[in-house]
Amino acid sequence: MKTPPQYIKNLKNKIITEEMLINCLYSSNKRAKNHRDKASEYRDYFRSNRFAYDKYSNIEKFNLKKEEYYRQKDVLLSIIQPTCIHKEHFGYEKRRIYDFESNYHKKKKKFIWENCFFDEKEKKEV
Repeated sequence: MKTPPQYIKNLKNKIITEEMLINCLYSSNKRAKNHRDKASEYRDYFRSNRFAYDKYSNIEKFNLKKEEYYRQKDVLLSIIQPTCIHKEHFGYEKRRIYDFESNYHKKKKKFIWENCFFDEKEKKEV
């Protein structure tokens, strides 16, 4: 990514905008992820091929670059105090409803997923 002229102008005036910070954090995180994935790719290759070895220490180099980008990210985050990095949604409460239950037809309106299986004992689809 080429640095936008507005970013260069802001940096010369010692100004860091929220948008600039967000883009820099995203870039550091993405680069660290790419280096982590490359190191993993090399590691898997050398594990699968017993005659190959990491002659140029690529795995170590990728890990060092990854750590460098994570340090860079920590420095960028030290400028602000994040309140929440991300939230995770753990999904809905899973509850099975069977057709032999009382009030089955009333509960049927609230289904998210409906499926069936063949019961070997009863020799029918449930």
